[in-house]
This record gives sequence, structure tokens and C-alpha cells, in this order.
Amino acid sequence: MTPDETAPAERQLSGGPGIRVGGGSTDERSAARRQPRTVTPADWSAAVARVPLNLAGRTVAGQLLDRAGRSGRVRATPGELAACTCLPVTGIADALADLASRGLIAQEGRTLVLTRPGSAR
Repeated sequence: MTPDETAPAERQLSGGPGIRVGGGSTDERSAARRQPRTVTPADWSAAVARVPLNLAGRTVAGQLLDRAGRSGRVRATPGELAACTCLPVTGIADALADLASRGLIAQEGRTLVLTRPGSAR
């Protein structure tokens, strides 16, 4: 086969700029990879149990677990968490930052998302 005979097939498979074989643009798939992978609250609880956290971190993790819906999303402010835990707001903020640094939560706007460890980006 000459290069001219294979060129139309290659052009057809490539789908044009930004499109890869397999469907969807590269931008769509990149956006999907950036989204944190949510987990069920039960799976998240098991993951948190294996992570060494201080008392404030465990308390905040428990509150997030209690407030999480089936989708693993929580809408709570540090002030709301502080009111029900008797911890200072700064302690709550530090605990949330620690959970985020360990990949256990991610933030989407005002919503906290329970994630698999290492999946939040």
C-alpha cells in the first residue's frame, strides 16, 4: 500500500483536531479525569479508619460522614461544623485542610466531596 491509500482511513479514524478514537473530545476526557472520584459514605468511613488523624480530624470526619448524602457530598461550612463539635473554627479549618491534603475530601464550590484517598486533584 502506498501512503496515499492509507491516508483517508487515518483521517477518518482521527476524527479531526481535538477528537480521539474512542469518542469524546480530549477536553471532555481531561475534565472527567480532574473530577474527584466520589465514594459511598461506608467506603469513605473504612478509608478514614486506616488513616492516622488527630482528634479534631476524626471529629470533623465523623461530622462529614453524618452529613453526607448517598452521593458522598456535604454542604456544611466550618462554622456549622464548629457549632456542633465545640471545636474552634480554626481547628475545623485545619482539620479540613488535613483531610484534603490526604486526598479524603475535595471541594467543589461550597460543597465538600468525600473522595477516595489520592483521587482529589
